[in-house]
Amino acid sequence: MVIPAQSLGIPYISAYLDSHGTNFSHGAYLILILCISIRNAQQCSNQYTLLHLNRNGPQGGGVEVGSGPIERCKVVATKINYRGKGLIFNTKGRSSGVILTETPLEIRFNFIPYCSESSKWVVFGDDFPTKWVGIGEGGDHLGMEYLSGSFMIKKYGEGYKFAFCSNNTNHNTCFSIGRIDDHEGRDLVLMDNSHTNVPFNFALINIG
Repeated sequence: MVIPAQSLGIPYISAYLDSHGTNFSHGAYLILILCISIRNAQQCSNQYTLLHLNRNGPQGGGVEVGSGPIERCKVVATKINYRGKGLIFNTKGRSSGVILTETPLEIRFNFIPYCSESSKWVVFGDDFPTKWVGIGEGGDHLGMEYLSGSFMIKKYGEGYKFAFCSNNTNHNTCFSIGRIDDHEGRDLVLMDNSHTNVPFNFALINIG
């Protein structure tokens, strides 16, 4: 479930798909159209919020930056039915102007939070009780372990889920990103076989 580049208009999206096709290798799905040529000019739209789809699971909305002392600089799910903060998606390496499922991504919030000099999503390896998603880079969090790898979006249920593919293992291992709800908040974490919670399931809403 996705509302892609709605500000560009359905005719332009249809024309793009007609000219480029919709059959992608490895069963990939077209998620976002970042840039479309309209009358010889590029129009780009890559800011989105999330619509939470876990109807039978934990309630909540989109994502935002944790504000409490324990949640500082963590990516957390909102506690109410609210779309949260805007996200910017950029592909790693050369881009054709579209994002497919399984595309390696850099994800950022569309603003710089108070707790970091960067809004870039990263994964921290220190036990939280498990590896968790936060923001920052470089010297933002001295002494903390960053995991090397890429985020991506995968098809899941009616919508999508985030995954993180780590370069820190012998093989590129991808982990679904779920949510831990406890007294400390609603943190996004890497899931493994020890977790029974479901992945964070969402649709994308274009905000320009």
